[in-house]
Amino acid sequence: MRRDNLARRLFAAAVLMFAVLVATPGMSSAALPYPAPPGQGSVSSGTVTAGGTVTFSGSGFLPGETIIIGIGYANSGGQLDETVASSLGAFSLEVRPPLAGDATLFATGVTSDFRVTAAIRVLPVAAPDNGGTNGGTNGGTNGDVNGADGANLPVTGTGPAKPIAFGGAALLALGAVLVGFTATRRRRTAEI
Repeated sequence: MRRDNLARRLFAAAVLMFAVLVATPGMSSAALPYPAPPGQGSVSSGTVTAGGTVTFSGSGFLPGETIIIGIGYANSGGQLDETVASSLGAFSLEVRPPLAGDATLFATGVTSDFRVTAAIRVLPVAAPDNGGTNGGTNGGTNGDVNGADGANLPVTGTGPAKPIAFGGAALLALGAVLVGFTATRRRRTAEI
Protein backbone atom coordinates (compact mmCIF):
# COMPACT_ATOMS: atom_id res chain seq x y z
CA MET A 1 0.00 0.00 0.00
CA ARG A 2 2.86 2.37 0.79
CA ARG A 3 4.45 1.72 -2.61
CA ASP A 4 1.18 2.46 -4.41
CA ASN A 5 0.87 5.77 -2.55
CA LEU A 6 4.46 6.72 -3.50
CA ALA A 7 3.85 5.75 -7.12
CA ARG A 8 0.72 7.93 -7.24
CA ARG A 9 2.61 10.88 -5.79
CA LEU A 10 5.44 10.47 -8.30
CA PHE A 11 2.96 10.19 -11.14
CA ALA A 12 1.16 13.34 -9.95
CA ALA A 13 4.51 15.18 -9.73
CA ALA A 14 5.41 14.06 -13.26
CA VAL A 15 2.05 15.25 -14.61
CA LEU A 16 2.48 18.59 -12.83
CA MET A 17 6.01 19.08 -14.25
CA PHE A 18 4.76 18.25 -17.73
CA ALA A 19 1.89 20.74 -17.38
CA VAL A 20 4.31 23.47 -16.26
CA LEU A 21 6.63 22.66 -19.16
CA VAL A 22 3.83 22.85 -21.71
CA ALA A 23 2.26 25.99 -20.19
CA THR A 24 5.48 28.02 -19.76
CA PRO A 25 5.97 29.10 -23.42
CA GLY A 26 2.25 29.86 -23.75
CA MET A 27 2.19 32.04 -20.66
CA SER A 28 5.23 34.03 -21.74
CA SER A 29 3.80 34.76 -25.19
CA ALA A 30 0.37 35.68 -23.80
CA ALA A 31 1.75 38.45 -21.57
CA LEU A 32 1.47 41.96 -22.95
CA PRO A 33 4.84 43.59 -23.52
CA TYR A 34 5.77 46.52 -21.31
CA PRO A 35 6.49 49.18 -22.33
CA ALA A 36 4.37 49.09 -25.46
CA PRO A 37 6.22 47.94 -28.56
CA PRO A 38 7.53 50.78 -30.71
CA GLY A 39 5.38 52.26 -33.43
CA GLN A 40 6.62 53.05 -36.89
CA GLY A 41 8.14 56.47 -37.48
CA SER A 42 9.01 57.86 -40.88
CA VAL A 43 11.90 59.80 -42.39
CA SER A 44 12.03 62.10 -45.41
CA SER A 45 14.97 60.10 -46.76
CA GLY A 46 16.42 56.74 -45.75
CA THR A 47 19.94 58.00 -46.48
CA VAL A 48 21.64 61.16 -45.25
CA THR A 49 25.22 62.44 -45.00
CA ALA A 50 26.66 62.81 -41.48
CA GLY A 51 25.87 66.35 -40.30
CA GLY A 52 23.10 66.71 -42.90
CA THR A 53 19.42 66.93 -42.01
CA VAL A 54 16.53 64.52 -42.35
CA THR A 55 12.91 65.06 -41.29
CA PHE A 56 11.75 62.50 -38.69
CA SER A 57 7.99 62.17 -38.10
CA GLY A 58 5.70 60.01 -36.00
CA SER A 59 2.32 59.83 -34.28
CA GLY A 60 0.54 58.03 -31.43
CA PHE A 61 1.72 60.27 -28.59
CA LEU A 62 -0.40 62.11 -26.06
CA PRO A 63 -1.47 65.59 -27.22
CA GLY A 64 1.01 68.20 -25.95
CA GLU A 65 3.39 65.55 -24.61
CA THR A 66 7.14 66.25 -24.53
CA ILE A 67 8.95 63.91 -26.91
CA ILE A 68 12.66 63.10 -26.67
CA ILE A 69 14.33 62.49 -30.03
CA GLY A 70 17.43 60.31 -30.11
CA ILE A 71 19.63 58.22 -32.33
CA GLY A 72 21.15 54.80 -31.80
CA TYR A 73 24.09 53.27 -33.63
CA ALA A 74 25.46 49.73 -33.15
CA ASN A 75 27.72 50.76 -30.23
CA SER A 76 26.60 54.27 -29.28
CA GLY A 77 23.80 56.76 -29.37
CA GLY A 78 22.22 59.63 -27.53
CA GLN A 79 19.67 62.40 -27.46
CA LEU A 80 19.46 64.72 -30.45
CA ASP A 81 16.58 67.05 -29.59
CA GLU A 82 13.19 67.52 -27.87
CA THR A 83 9.83 68.52 -29.29
CA VAL A 84 6.18 68.65 -28.24
CA ALA A 85 3.43 66.53 -29.76
CA SER A 86 0.67 68.33 -31.65
CA SER A 87 -2.96 68.26 -30.53
CA LEU A 88 -3.28 65.07 -32.60
CA GLY A 89 -0.29 63.44 -30.87
CA ALA A 90 2.04 63.78 -33.86
CA PHE A 91 5.44 65.38 -34.42
CA SER A 92 7.75 66.24 -37.30
CA LEU A 93 11.25 67.53 -36.73
CA GLU A 94 14.47 68.00 -38.71
CA VAL A 95 17.33 66.10 -37.08
CA ARG A 96 21.06 66.12 -37.79
CA PRO A 97 22.71 62.65 -37.40
CA PRO A 98 26.30 63.28 -36.24
CA LEU A 99 28.06 60.02 -37.19
CA ALA A 100 28.22 57.75 -40.23
CA GLY A 101 26.76 54.24 -40.07
CA ASP A 102 23.45 52.41 -39.91
CA ALA A 103 21.32 54.08 -37.25
CA THR A 104 17.87 54.08 -35.70
CA LEU A 105 16.10 57.34 -34.94
CA PHE A 106 13.73 57.07 -31.98
CA ALA A 107 11.15 59.33 -30.39
CA THR A 108 9.96 58.57 -26.85
CA GLY A 109 7.04 60.25 -25.10
CA VAL A 110 8.06 61.44 -21.63
CA THR A 111 4.60 60.84 -20.12
CA SER A 112 3.30 57.86 -22.11
CA ASP A 113 6.65 56.12 -22.71
CA PHE A 114 5.31 55.44 -26.23
CA ARG A 115 8.08 55.07 -28.78
CA VAL A 116 8.41 55.24 -32.56
CA THR A 117 11.49 54.35 -34.56
CA ALA A 118 12.82 54.70 -38.09
CA ALA A 119 15.99 53.24 -39.62
CA ILE A 120 18.39 55.41 -41.62
CA ARG A 121 21.82 55.02 -43.20
CA VAL A 122 24.16 57.89 -42.42
CA LEU A 123 26.92 58.23 -45.00
CA PRO A 124 30.35 59.65 -44.15
CA VAL A 125 31.18 63.15 -45.26
CA ALA A 126 33.00 62.99 -48.59
CA ALA A 127 36.73 63.38 -47.90
CA PRO A 128 39.19 64.64 -50.47
CA ASP A 129 40.78 61.83 -52.48
CA ASN A 130 44.00 60.92 -50.72
CA GLY A 131 45.00 57.90 -52.74
CA GLY A 132 42.85 55.16 -51.13
CA THR A 133 42.81 51.76 -52.80
CA ASN A 134 40.15 51.09 -55.45
CA GLY A 135 37.88 53.94 -54.31
CA GLY A 136 37.32 52.84 -50.69
CA THR A 137 36.88 55.30 -47.82
CA ASN A 138 37.53 55.05 -44.09
CA GLY A 139 40.09 52.29 -44.54
CA GLY A 140 37.88 50.10 -46.72
CA THR A 141 39.05 48.54 -49.94
CA ASN A 142 37.30 47.84 -53.23
CA GLY A 143 34.61 50.43 -52.57
CA ASP A 144 33.69 49.48 -48.96
CA VAL A 145 32.22 52.48 -47.19
CA ASN A 146 32.99 51.52 -43.60
CA GLY A 147 35.80 49.01 -44.05
CA ALA A 148 35.51 45.33 -43.20
CA ASP A 149 34.95 45.85 -39.50
CA GLY A 150 31.67 43.94 -39.15
CA ALA A 151 29.74 47.08 -38.09
CA ASN A 152 26.72 46.08 -40.17
CA LEU A 153 26.15 42.61 -38.71
CA PRO A 154 22.62 41.82 -37.50
CA VAL A 155 21.82 41.61 -33.80
CA THR A 156 21.18 38.06 -32.63
CA GLY A 157 19.78 36.66 -29.40
CA THR A 158 18.93 33.53 -27.52
CA GLY A 159 15.19 33.51 -28.21
CA PRO A 160 13.18 31.08 -26.06
CA ALA A 161 16.25 29.41 -24.53
CA LYS A 162 15.25 29.91 -20.87
CA PRO A 163 11.89 28.07 -21.02
CA ILE A 164 13.50 25.26 -23.00
CA ALA A 165 16.40 24.99 -20.52
CA PHE A 166 13.93 24.99 -17.61
CA GLY A 167 11.87 22.26 -19.28
CA GLY A 168 14.96 20.17 -19.96
CA ALA A 169 16.09 20.49 -16.34
CA ALA A 170 12.60 19.50 -15.13
CA LEU A 171 12.58 16.43 -17.38
CA LEU A 172 16.09 15.47 -16.21
CA ALA A 173 14.99 15.77 -12.57
CA LEU A 174 11.89 13.69 -13.28
CA GLY A 175 14.04 11.01 -14.93
CA ALA A 176 16.37 10.91 -11.91
CA VAL A 177 13.39 10.51 -9.55
CA LEU A 178 11.91 7.72 -11.65
CA VAL A 179 15.25 5.87 -11.87
CA GLY A 180 15.64 6.16 -8.10
CA PHE A 181 12.09 4.91 -7.56
CA THR A 182 12.64 1.94 -9.89
CA ALA A 183 15.91 0.99 -8.16
CA THR A 184 14.27 1.16 -4.73
CA ARG A 185 11.32 -0.90 -5.93
CA ARG A 186 13.59 -3.60 -7.41
CA ARG A 187 15.61 -3.77 -4.19
CA ARG A 188 12.49 -4.21 -2.11
CA THR A 189 11.10 -6.82 -4.49
CA ALA A 190 14.39 -8.74 -4.33
CA GLU A 191 14.29 -8.70 -0.50
CA ILE A 192 10.84 -10.30 -0.39
